[in-house]
Amino acid sequence: MADDPVIVVENVSKSFGNREVLKGVSFSVERGETVVILGRSGTGKSVTLKLIIGLMTPSTGRASVFGHEIHTLTKKEQLTLRRRLGYVFQGGALFDSLSILENVGFPLYQSRVEDSEIERRVRERLSMVGLAHTIHQMPPDLSGGMQKRVSLARAIIDLPEVVLYDEPTSGLDPLTTDVINQIILRLRSALGVTSVVVTHDIKSAFTIADRIIMLDQGRIVAQGTPQQIESSELPWVQHFIAGRALEGEQIDSGAFAMANSRFSRQANLSGKRVAVRGENSGEQSAIPPADQRRASGSHRLPQEIRNRRRDSESDDDSRRASTVSNDDSRRASTLDERRNSTEDAAAESGPSRISKMAPPVRRARFGETRSAEVEDIELDDPPE
Repeated sequence: MADDPVIVVENVSKSFGNREVLKGVSFSVERGETVVILGRSGTGKSVTLKLIIGLMTPSTGRASVFGHEIHTLTKKEQLTLRRRLGYVFQGGALFDSLSILENVGFPLYQSRVEDSEIERRVRERLSMVGLAHTIHQMPPDLSGGMQKRVSLARAIIDLPEVVLYDEPTSGLDPLTTDVINQIILRLRSALGVTSVVVTHDIKSAFTIADRIIMLDQGRIVAQGTPQQIESSELPWVQHFIAGRALEGEQIDSGAFAMANSRFSRQANLSGKRVAVRGENSGEQSAIPPADQRRASGSHRLPQEIRNRRRDSESDDDSRRASTVSNDDSRRASTLDERRNSTEDAAAESGPSRISKMAPPVRRARFGETRSAEVEDIELDDPPE
């Protein structure tokens, strides 16, 4: 009947293995109403949409649209009913290899509608979202916000009675977010579309919603008009609206203190001075390098150990210096031997031997000549 709710979710639970995502969720959506489902990530918001449209089957309870549980219908009946529904996927779900015309008109191509009629409808839907000029472009050519609007145009290609939105404004800037919100409002006012919007964007929710349902840990914790939600006395609701972490979920600052302590110790061992702000005061104290710490306070070493360490370091320096000196002597001796050998061979072989043993001629740079490098070389026989 016309007065019956369009969508009914009744005592629905959904589990994945041992994890129960939804726990006895119940609500209904009236014709022409826009309901926003708010909640943190992982609380079952997107799962609720997929149960409504029949992409998933509830573990217990029932979810119906127009009085039908879609997952119980035959494939043909599901296709017929889903033409009355539109679905905007969280990531847009556009086909990168298809043009915008082919993406938006995809349901019509499946129904074997004439090409001219498909293009007419696609242009009309793109105009509704302000993107008629992109009809022959490809998805990678568009920004993230434009791709979301194309996905919305595809969802309304058959002018459905119900549109389900899964995070329609996630990852968008505030201006593009407002464009999406205005499109949702216009669809409701101009076409009487019934909408269910999943989001965690507080501003968008209060802009477009007739009613807000708040989920936490798989259960409905609050529902009502935006004004009722805003004035709710439930601590969880107020924390969510204000964007403040719950007291039991705040990160213990002790973990950062330990990390800061380890960082300071590493810097200290490397001999660097690190300024560390005290936890209970605004003063900064400079941690001295390791050698200074060893020489003062509780880090002072016995004199005997310090002398032994200093002698050891001195012996190490002497050995390193001796090793370097010996290496330099051996390198110089080797160079002298090679030079003497070359000169002796040149004296025995004469001018032609010198020309053969001469180093290769350097490649001339632009504007230079090579004659100066070879003019003193003598040859036994003149060139032919």
